[in-house]
Amino acid sequence: MFDPQRIDIRLLDLVDRVIAELVSTKKADGASIMVIGAHCRGLLHASFGRADPLRSTDDVDIAVAVDGDAEYDRIVSTYPRSGTTEIRYSIAGAAVDVVPFGGIEDPQGTAVLSARKDSLDVFGFREVFTHSIELPLPCGAQVRFPTPPGYIALKLKAWCDRSVNGQYKGAGDIVIGCSWYQDDADIRESLYGPRADLLLQADMEVDIASLHILGEEISAVLGEDRVSELSEVWKRTNRELLAEYFARQKSTICPDRAAAHRAIDRLTTFLN
Repeated sequence: MFDPQRIDIRLLDLVDRVIAELVSTKKADGASIMVIGAHCRGLLHASFGRADPLRSTDDVDIAVAVDGDAEYDRIVSTYPRSGTTEIRYSIAGAAVDVVPFGGIEDPQGTAVLSARKDSLDVFGFREVFTHSIELPLPCGAQVRFPTPPGYIALKLKAWCDRSVNGQYKGAGDIVIGCSWYQDDADIRESLYGPRADLLLQADMEVDIASLHILGEEISAVLGEDRVSELSEVWKRTNRELLAEYFARQKSTICPDRAAAHRAIDRLTTFLN
């Protein structure tokens, strides 16, 4: 069962420190901030009751809803730059990617910053934020983090963009997200009850049928317009590369390449 109450407060230490700094200095309202990236993955992992270790990170990624470039600049202007991404800053002693979305998008899904040469792809951020979960922090602030399908939606888009150049970064995150659904007792139970039709369609492979449910939920988060956009870029993605990554990961039940392709096809049925 997915339950954010399972999150160990110790997982929030670094995020809490960063958000406390932003909120206490009135740089940003916690309600406009969404935790993304590896820390979001860790929070979701814990919410599913999973204790198997994930790749750790000392960085924090956050998305901030802003009205425009001026508001974004006001939030980050007093913090020193960190790295070369032009959106990474040192905040409360941590390297923080601060990704703007919302009113700064033009067109929707693209954020343009005056201080950055290249635009930012923020596909689906508005929709994922709308469906996000409230996360109370020890500092007293409350931020948001994506639902499981919202998180995977963003990872699917990132995979589509990278895989056309032969990059596999992000594949592991998709695999982990799929395993949440494959291992969840409630989802498995539903496949022997009200969603038995999906199990029949998947030739009684529970681990394949469960991914159809994940795909349905991704579609519900993104909405028709974003699903249409994702469908177009999915047509150009390197599915063979993704299947290879699925097949060699121990965190998901795909014993061979053929099973990996079945899993991916079932996950992305909503894109057809």
